[in-house]
Amino acid sequence: MVKYKNKRQEKLLELILSLEVETQEELSELLWNAGFRATQATISRDIKDMGLIKVAGKEKKFRYVPAKSAAVSPKDRFSALMKDGILQVLPAQNIVVVKCHVGMAQAVCAVIDSMNNDNIVGSLAGDDTIFLAVTDISHAERICAEFRAMIHD
Repeated sequence: MVKYKNKRQEKLLELILSLEVETQEELSELLWNAGFRATQATISRDIKDMGLIKVAGKEKKFRYVPAKSAAVSPKDRFSALMKDGILQVLPAQNIVVVKCHVGMAQAVCAVIDSMNNDNIVGSLAGDDTIFLAVTDISHAERICAEFRAMIHD
């Protein structure tokens, strides 16, 4: 099983380095055509395990790349993902609920986590929703305002 996983991840890396792959569905199809049968959940885990992120592409809106090879600053990654990934930001007491486009929540959450905001004590991402546990209500409101400013500027 581990051998198959390693080979699948090697192929995945080869694909994203040679093509602009924008979505997990696109990646799934490319892997399928290369002889690797993987569910969306498996691909999602591979993306997380391999530390892949989305950055602006040349031909497509975004593309997957290894985080270490991305030639963009965390702030630029954060801004691009916020603008293109987030639909709505809502406070709920000391929780911030971030509604995203389908499939974008985990990428957006990873970038939020990388910003190391001391007032965000934990995060949980699904496919299209992120929950951020915040230290208190006033910080939740402030974080919502900051995120809204980023997605609307």
